Amino acid sequence: MNLASDGSFDVAVPAGSYTVDLSDCVFLTCDQVLPKAIVVEAGETATLEIDIDTGIR
Repeated sequence: MNLASDGSFDVAVPAGSYTVDLSDCVFLTCDQVLPKAIVVEAGETATLEIDIDTGIR
């Protein structure tokens, strides 16, 4: 999987229910917004947005 410059990515998966999580993300406080559940329907595109505040200003 390759990340775009804006941090987005695409991945093809079979239809089903998925849980999206990141490992070792406590230092970014992403453990407060993850994990997230998403359902991918057959033949459809699903979008999941995850905002992580890095604290960089």
